[in-house]
Amino acid sequence: RGRLYFRENGNGEPVELANYRLGGGAGVRDIAVDPFDFKKIVVIDALGQVWKSVDPLPGQPFTTVTFKNITGTLFDLTKGDIRSVEIVNVSANPGDETLLVGGLGGVFQLHEIPLQLGEPKFRSDFQWAKIGSGLPSVLVNDVHYDRADDILIAGTWGRGIWSIQPFSIQPDVFPPNGE
Repeated sequence: RGRLYFRENGNGEPVELANYRLGGGAGVRDIAVDPFDFKKIVVIDALGQVWKSVDPLPGQPFTTVTFKNITGTLFDLTKGDIRSVEIVNVSANPGDETLLVGGLGGVFQLHEIPLQLGEPKFRSDFQWAKIGSGLPSVLVNDVHYDRADDILIAGTWGRGIWSIQPFSIQPDVFPPNGE
C-alpha cells in the first residue's frame, strides 16, 4: 500500500498520514494541494482511485486527517488510467472548488470538493463529467490551471498540448486545433 507523508515546517521530520494507507490508498501517482488551504489534499493512486482529505476533528492534529475515496464514476470513464489532478478555484472563494483530472479519454471534472467530515457536498455517487468537447479522446498526462491567466492546459500523449482560455467563462470547449 502507498504511504503519504506531511511535514508542517521546513525543519521538521515528515510524518506519515497513516489514514491514507489504512483507508486503502495505494502508491501515489499524483497529488494536488489547494492553493488557498494546504490541508485540502487530493491524491490519485496507482490503482486509479481518487482520494480527498477530510479535515480532522476539532482539536486533533492534521496528521490524523482521513481520506475519502471520491473515485465514483471516474474509474469507468477512464478505465482506471488517471494520471493528473488539479484543484481549481476560479473565484478564490472557499468551498467553490472544482476538481479536474486528466487520464485516458480526456479531462474530467467534479464540482464542490467535500471540505468537512459530515458535510458532503456531492451526490453520493460522485458523478464525474468529461469536459473539453474539442479534445480528442486521448490520454491526458498532465492538467494545469493558471488562475492569473484563467487558462486550463492539458498535456496529451501524442496529440500535443491543448488549452481552454478563458476557462472560467467557457470550461467545456477545447478549440479544435489544439490551441
